[in-house]
Amino acid sequence: MKNIDLKLIGNIFHSDFKTFFKIFLGGFNRKTIFVLLLQSNLPQMKKILSLFILLFAFSSCEDDVTFNNPSVQGLMDNVIWRAIDFRATVNANGALKIEAYTQNQVLTLQTPSRNVGVYNLGENSARSASFTAEFDDIELLYTTGVAIGGNGQIVINDYDAAAGTVSGTFRFNAINIDENPLGGEVLNFQKGVFYNIKITNAP
Repeated sequence: MKNIDLKLIGNIFHSDFKTFFKIFLGGFNRKTIFVLLLQSNLPQMKKILSLFILLFAFSSCEDDVTFNNPSVQGLMDNVIWRAIDFRATVNANGALKIEAYTQNQVLTLQTPSRNVGVYNLGENSARSASFTAEFDDIELLYTTGVAIGGNGQIVINDYDAAAGTVSGTFRFNAINIDENPLGGEVLNFQKGVFYNIKITNAP
């Protein structure tokens, strides 16, 4: 995604910030932007149309999901979410951590091993999923874990020792642990995929 002046967009949405944050959290999905703008109570239609055109022009999200290249993506609350950068690390104990980024969002998946298998979330801290979104001084944090709630699975389908890559799928329901009213109580990811992610040793 190309660089976007988020402060300018935030100023445009000053009178309806909750609508803006929903758009921001959704990764600038075009259909979602259109629906949210129709539902918003912004008074100046010219500003709405200008913002819609701006986000449409700079959005890198597509309606078709492809896996030809290394990638991390899925459906976040039924909206396509795709990372623009990602990395995977393994620590001294063999635990795997995958971090995937957009401009202001971080998705983190953790399993106790890189080995092929099914890892159920919410059972212990070694098996978890979290998602963070930040804008200026506002942060939304969703996670799974013991005594927190949430559920889901991380499935490692392939670990290529020679290439040093890992591939698999994920799905989860994560809890808004700070109860931030700008976000829902639960964040849902479905049909998540991490494909051919290069693994490096954790520092």
